[in-house]
Amino acid sequence: MVDVSILIPVYNVEKYIERCLHSLFEQTYNNIEYIFVDDCGIDKSISILYKVLEKYPTRKGNAIVIKHDKNRGLAAARNTALGAASGDYVIHVDSDDYLELDAVEKAVKIAKEENSDMVIFDMNLVYTNVTISSSANASTNRLKYLHRILRRDCAVCVGGGIVSSFFIYG
Repeated sequence: MVDVSILIPVYNVEKYIERCLHSLFEQTYNNIEYIFVDDCGIDKSISILYKVLEKYPTRKGNAIVIKHDKNRGLAAARNTALGAASGDYVIHVDSDDYLELDAVEKAVKIAKEENSDMVIFDMNLVYTNVTISSSANASTNRLKYLHRILRRDCAVCVGGGIVSSFFIYG
């Protein structure tokens, strides 16, 4: 059983995917499976994926590429990846995003120490000319955090953290 499934939809991201892949394959945490969903893009994203994967032989056996028969969109790609995940935790990463190299290790450590169903990441939104830091500022009080979400006082996104599989599937 793997500890963490990282789920990555791939569609026309050849300009960004290489940086994403290096950040995933160089994680300091080892017990990870990578599930890529090829959503039938028309660029070289998937060839770049296979080329970069060759540089990480210890990660290669833990990488799965699932190909859709036609473009089905981001939500379907995420659901396909989620259906194939076997980890105790899942992390959604868009193929134009990247993680700090110890992000998974830190998140799993916190989740296990705190017996948490979810650990939320701070993130940086990187644009051509500016980087904007976004802090989750998540309260350990679930009701307070829910109120912050409903008031839109904090950012909420699919790729914003690590989530227990039990929390997802029950």
